[in-house]
Amino acid sequence: MEIVKIEMREIFASSYKYYESHPLGKVVLRNNTGHPVPGRDAHLFHQGLHGLPDGDRVPEIGPKQEMDLMVKPCSITGYWT
Repeated sequence: MEIVKIEMREIFASSYKYYESHPLGKVVLRNNTGHPVPGRDAHLFHQGLHGLPDGDRVPEIGPKQEMDLMVKPCSITGYWT
């Protein structure tokens, strides 16, 4: 597996309600092997942005295929204060 691309938007604390239903960006993953990679949990952490890692379940990725993983804000009380 490899990270092909990371795309992040500008993030503004005043827009925190918007981010509840819209991703902050995306990470493109590629299976660079000749075999399927089984589904697994993927966790993203950006120091100074998230209080805890946020994650999603990534389904199986076939050989030489790519997948977009949306970056969501962490849902911690007081996160934006």
